[in-house]
Amino acid sequence: MTHVNYNVALKNFDGLLDTVIEEYDTVSIATDKGAAILINADEWNDMLRIKHNAAYIYMLDRSLKQAEDGCIIIKSLDELEEMAK
Repeated sequence: MTHVNYNVALKNFDGLLDTVIEEYDTVSIATDKGAAILINADEWNDMLRIKHNAAYIYMLDRSLKQAEDGCIIIKSLDELEEMAK
């Protein structure tokens, strides 16, 4: 990860973008108000996918626990078709 202050980032923004896009480097830009991060879009999308997958796995784990605890309703296919009418 590359760390720069706001003034350096502003002067070298094109170069920083090239570094982030081409080299998959992440850039932390410090300001008086806090910090911001430049990250490659592919890495960002991977992070979102991981977050989504984690939420899905949590839901599956919760569903499995409910099934193990007997919190299920069993219906035959005929019963489900009848309910759909």
